[in-house]
Amino acid sequence: MIEYASQMLEQFIAKERQALDGFEMLHMPTLGEAYEAIAGKGIDQQFVLPKSLGLKVVSGFVTVAGKQLPNQIDCMLVDGEGAEYGLTGKYIYPIEQVLCILEVKKTLNKADLLDAMYHLGAIKKAATERICVQLDNNEFDQDISAVRQHFAQISGYKAPESVAQLGQLPVEKNILFHSLLFDHFCPSAVILGFDGYKTEAGLRGAFLDILEGYVGQGAGFGMPSLPSLVLSNNFSLLKNNGLPFLCKWENNDWVAFSSTRENPARILLEVVWTKICHYCRVKMPWNDGLHMESLSPLLIAEAVVQDGLSGWKYNSHEFKEKALSSRPSLEWEPALLSAPASTLFGFMMTKGGWICSDDTGLCDYLKEKHGLSLKEISSELIGTGYFMYEGNGLRPVHDHTMQIDVDGGQGRIAHDRDKFDAWCEKYGHSPYYMSLLIIDEAD
Repeated sequence: MIEYASQMLEQFIAKERQALDGFEMLHMPTLGEAYEAIAGKGIDQQFVLPKSLGLKVVSGFVTVAGKQLPNQIDCMLVDGEGAEYGLTGKYIYPIEQVLCILEVKKTLNKADLLDAMYHLGAIKKAATERICVQLDNNEFDQDISAVRQHFAQISGYKAPESVAQLGQLPVEKNILFHSLLFDHFCPSAVILGFDGYKTEAGLRGAFLDILEGYVGQGAGFGMPSLPSLVLSNNFSLLKNNGLPFLCKWENNDWVAFSSTRENPARILLEVVWTKICHYCRVKMPWNDGLHMESLSPLLIAEAVVQDGLSGWKYNSHEFKEKALSSRPSLEWEPALLSAPASTLFGFMMTKGGWICSDDTGLCDYLKEKHGLSLKEISSELIGTGYFMYEGNGLRPVHDHTMQIDVDGGQGRIAHDRDKFDAWCEKYGHSPYYMSLLIIDEAD
């Protein structure tokens, strides 16, 4: 369904842009409004937004804690009714009713990208400050189960069960958790450039130049303020915060941003639909089979504390356009476990879903059989994103984890049954899984 919807959105945008090309519009504000209308009307189509949810796309302003922000928003996906400002067609909505905010540019260049990052970043900053007040006053009562899952997949550690227990985390992990929390409960921020960068490397370079030029100068480019998605021409920069994209790199580093040259309409829909899923607590008709985005890492982010100050350390991955353009297409597949990792997962199943790192008998067995320590094998499991450390042990991130045996004692592991079934059918594996189901009363 998402493939069909993205094709329809792509066709709608192309048709409306073609209609604009028939005019020579020299008045830039009107030209800008025309492209904002294409973005808004495109997202507001029935094949994008189920009308039963009461969602719509408007332009206007937001209020945070009753105070209206001065930043006008080109397009915002909202829930319910807002207040129209006179007869302008501009609406004012409380930030709590806003799912996505979009800054639209006909042609995105570096100056426009910087301006849009400032513009949307200021709105996100106000929204995060509001959440901080709620946290400080013990007024935050939202379901954080999805945030906990994303934190575990990225960090490899189990998250506290409630926001009241966040103080138990080390400072660096606390910073990461808060960043994911803000992204989850603040509007997703999208910068949409219809035209602009002619290469993926050019868009990546502009983004990095902005960060390198302004980070550390109080510019507000900490991870929570950065956009969820940047689109320009046929290229996209994605924030890998679990909504819906996630990406890890060597040594289990978190790839906070990556890039792709896949259909921008589909990428935009994935961000919008994911936000709808969490906000409205509904399932959208993904039906995407084994589709998986082919991503190139752009920015590694690490929360750090130095000289009594906390913040973010950014390291970039830079690729030539030739390497980016030759990136192979990918499809989803269950994570491959080595024979030692598959053995350890088997022990985990016999021990109630939890392995103690101090189990000397198990350590000796693994060393003798595979020549590897429990710590080394655990690190491999953590790298799959399906496992996390809990106390002095290791357990799965998800309540339901499945494995099949493949050649040489190796295993394939996942938690999505539909995708696992589809993969097994395509590659001739019998879908007879060993399933680990964890019932955790605390969760």
